Amino acid sequence: MFRTHEPFKYPIQFGGDESTVWRAVQIVLNMPWLLVTIEVEEELTQTFLLNGTDDLLQCVEDESDFGRLVAVRLVLPPAYSPSSDWTFVPVCRIERELRSVDGAHPSAVLTSRDGHRYGGWPIGLTERDDSDLALLVELPMATT
Repeated sequence: MFRTHEPFKYPIQFGGDESTVWRAVQIVLNMPWLLVTIEVEEELTQTFLLNGTDDLLQCVEDESDFGRLVAVRLVLPPAYSPSSDWTFVPVCRIERELRSVDGAHPSAVLTSRDGHRYGGWPIGLTERDDSDLALLVELPMATT
């Protein structure tokens, strides 16, 4: 979750746009979140901070509204990171659970470059069988 503060409002706003430009936002909860890059036109990208996997699923499933997903990084704050510092985890696959483990609605499972899977709320390491997942997106930029 993020919070905005009036002193950080960018002094020049773009007319007609229903959004506000900020120079800074406050991280209210030090929970894992996602840094997502979307290609809106050829070689024109936008990057968003998302609260969790449900927001990511919306971007993936509504590609016509948002654009093509080109990169995802899981951002782990110190309390969730194996290094006890901020960590960026490159994601190479996004899959949807075919059935939820905890009884909630099925969510996204992220696979990192090193093969670890992440999911749930807050986003954390998870174990899922391949047979319980349906591939939504493979991100070639994050592989190798």
